[in-house]
Amino acid sequence: MEVRTTTERTADREVGPLVSVIVPNYNHAAFLKERIASIAAQTMRDMEVILLDDASTDGSTALLERMAASLPGKVQLVVNAENSGSLFKQWLKGIAMAPVAKGFCGDRIPLGHTILVRR
Repeated sequence: MEVRTTTERTADREVGPLVSVIVPNYNHAAFLKERIASIAAQTMRDMEVILLDDASTDGSTALLERMAASLPGKVQLVVNAENSGSLFKQWLKGIAMAPVAKGFCGDRIPLGHTILVRR
């Protein structure tokens, strides 16, 4: 497993962001731009994005790397060297990385819909 972290934590902050958005991915390059754009367009700024790629073979990893670079200080990107064979393993990994565990599965949200997160 390769881990690249770009999330910055400040010394005066004891906990992480208020919201961690977990995005597991396996060969969904066609949907990633819109999914990440929707997350980046949120009005809430106290959040991080945890991108998990399960050894995709469709170019997803390169897209995720560019997306992580476009959101400096807000993204943790983990790319598996081998496919885990389980979406649930990816979710559990993301939850373990998040400072606060709250769940929401967005896999079945139709494209074009925006999820709003507000205080």
